[in-house]
Amino acid sequence: MIGVSETGSESVIVHLGAIPDNVRGSVRSKLSALAIETQNHIQRDKLSGQVLKVRTGTARRSVHATPAQDEGDMIVAKVASGREAWYLAVHEYGAHIPPVEGKLMVFESGGETVFTRRRRGFDLPARAPMRTGLSEMRSRIVSEVASAAKEGAHA
Repeated sequence: MIGVSETGSESVIVHLGAIPDNVRGSVRSKLSALAIETQNHIQRDKLSGQVLKVRTGTARRSVHATPAQDEGDMIVAKVASGREAWYLAVHEYGAHIPPVEGKLMVFESGGETVFTRRRRGFDLPARAPMRTGLSEMRSRIVSEVASAAKEGAHA
């Protein structure tokens, strides 16, 4: 039996159990290719202005796929973002930014420099470019992994 599951926003796990090596190899190579396609989908269709506006391109460039690897009875492929785009996690899951009071704070807002001792808190909504990108690819991943398993069994 083949099962496919997602963990968080970055991993697709294929549960295979006791499956012959030729089937595992076929599924592993297909899952690696699908991880790259998922990376491209997120970069092209989620991080190029559709979900988040492009300012520097750092978030888009930080998204990367890792080749599928065996982990016990599972084959795991990941699409993740790097540390250089730490803020992508804030956009992925949302955040509450608390109010701040203190010494003089200076920041840019609406193209103007603001000097203040107080800043109101606010909620940043979840935009989930990684999770929605993976979710949109899920049915294709499931069908192509199943096809790869059948091809591997007949090889």
